[in-house]
Amino acid sequence: MNQLTEAVISGSKVELTSHEKWSLIVFREFLRTSRVQDFLLSKFCEIHFLEFNHYLSLSKSSKRRYVISTTVRRVFENVNSRFNCFTRCPSSWPTPPKPKPSHFEPLSTEQLDTLRTFLKKQIDLAYQKESITSVAIKTGVPSTTTGLGFWRKDNQDNNLPRFKNWTSNLTDTLATFYSAHPEYPNNVTREMQKTGGKYYVPRDLTYTNLNNPIVTIMKRIVMQNVKSYAPFIPNEPSLNNQEILSYLYPDFREMAAIKTAICLETGWSPDIADRINPYDFTYEPVPIESDWIFIKSTKAKGAALNKNSHIREQREMIHPSSKKNRYSAYNLMKLLVKRTSRLRQGHLYSIAISDINAPPAFVSFTTNTKIQIIASHPARGAVNRQATQKYLANELGFNLDLRQLRPTRLYLNEVENNLPLLLQVILFGHSTSAITDGIYKDNAHFNQIRKDKLSNELDSIAASISDGSFKGNLIPLRTHQSIQKKILTIYSNQCGESPLAICNNPMRPDWKATHGKIKTPCRQFNKCLLCSQSSVTSNNIPFIVDRYLYLDQIRRTSRDSHFEAIHGDEFKATKEVINCWPYKEEIEEAELRSASEGYLLPPIISENYT
Repeated sequence: MNQLTEAVISGSKVELTSHEKWSLIVFREFLRTSRVQDFLLSKFCEIHFLEFNHYLSLSKSSKRRYVISTTVRRVFENVNSRFNCFTRCPSSWPTPPKPKPSHFEPLSTEQLDTLRTFLKKQIDLAYQKESITSVAIKTGVPSTTTGLGFWRKDNQDNNLPRFKNWTSNLTDTLATFYSAHPEYPNNVTREMQKTGGKYYVPRDLTYTNLNNPIVTIMKRIVMQNVKSYAPFIPNEPSLNNQEILSYLYPDFREMAAIKTAICLETGWSPDIADRINPYDFTYEPVPIESDWIFIKSTKAKGAALNKNSHIREQREMIHPSSKKNRYSAYNLMKLLVKRTSRLRQGHLYSIAISDINAPPAFVSFTTNTKIQIIASHPARGAVNRQATQKYLANELGFNLDLRQLRPTRLYLNEVENNLPLLLQVILFGHSTSAITDGIYKDNAHFNQIRKDKLSNELDSIAASISDGSFKGNLIPLRTHQSIQKKILTIYSNQCGESPLAICNNPMRPDWKATHGKIKTPCRQFNKCLLCSQSSVTSNNIPFIVDRYLYLDQIRRTSRDSHFEAIHGDEFKATKEVINCWPYKEEIEEAELRSASEGYLLPPIISENYT
């Protein structure tokens, strides 16, 4: 076994990715510390792979255990398919259970309040920065002062100002920095940043090296930390160079806040937000003459594979957003376009988007190790996001996974906006409601909503059944089955029985005026909802809705007296069940099915009653 593992790692058997190779190295370490390494391949089986899983549990997290174990099994399965070296196929080797991802849990109320307060503060700051910058570009007076314009030992002219006393204001400082645009920062080369370069800020205070206004101001702002130096901008004494430049060119902190706010409003995952086209982000085919407009992006993950081209097509995502609310995703995108416009040109921007096939929405400027323009886009592949995650964690007081904002938005749509399930499915871009309802809503938050809703609806049901039209019992237990599955369940499991309800005792119906035991089972299925022996479950809802729609159509084309005499009691009973059923999305789904596929039931659903 050890020889095979070494051969696979060396690449002589199959071609490996870096992750597969690393996982096999972990497996090799296990072999060396156990008695399994000298086993023949024919002897290696499930029990020995279980020992490997136990070995992983001693030092790896549940997620790493699952990933490493499944990767090793997949590699050996590929090897076995080529060389047939194992007695039993590795696909039967057991792996740890897949850990449940934490990002499907919505944020708590306290976390959501903290996040909203933080985002409001940061967005207000971004608007303020853009306003100040616009004024500075139009009215600011750029400085022309260099190091030679100050008193120094080799030029002790008392008429010259002292460097430590030189001050300015934020508007003129921004105008000075912008006067070098687009050379600085968009076209700064490595040579310009090296020692002696045009934009190199010297470590020592040698006035002759301060040979342009930008370097002179940067050095003066650095020197304000010295006790004898006055603040360069008296009204903003704590601002450093990076913070001042962030007025003109947004940094990663501002981009993180805007992206987070967009994800929170739309429920889009970070990769969808990154794919927003800054030059085409409104969805025009849906005209809305009001405060609302639709914004759009594209979703690649989970998109369907085109059977003809075998290309995974992107799915267009849309979401309504307010035109007037300054914190809405629509207005944040407009702000983003303004804030990043000064960065979207030049050599450094071309480098930033060299591996991106679309204009990125989020572009930031950094001077940490070197002057750099950074574009955020899924096409860039693996990107180090630790700085952003650490920044958000420090500001919020908890670790925020932006993917959590997707179930958080779903939760807010349910609680605050009361959106029907089908609209939630459309807005989230899911192919079926089972994904929305079965995965994203499978957590404690939504379980509590269901319990509260069930409690309230049961109270209202008890109070609403007053006219005697519906005499059965509702059993509104939540299920995750599709409507097709419910219909199939009735057809297969209740064949020959009523599709409208479950009968508890067909020998004692009480829908007639006379009560008592009858000789043969009751087969008057159109009377089930008028009988106290009936119980309605989620599986019956598609048929009840179907029956109600059919009777409603008959009612519209019949004389009132004629309809009331034949179908009146049945129509009232089906209507009351629909009004009382707590899960309105199930009613809406059944209505859509009936509209698209036609009626399920024949006009007459009863057998002869004797």
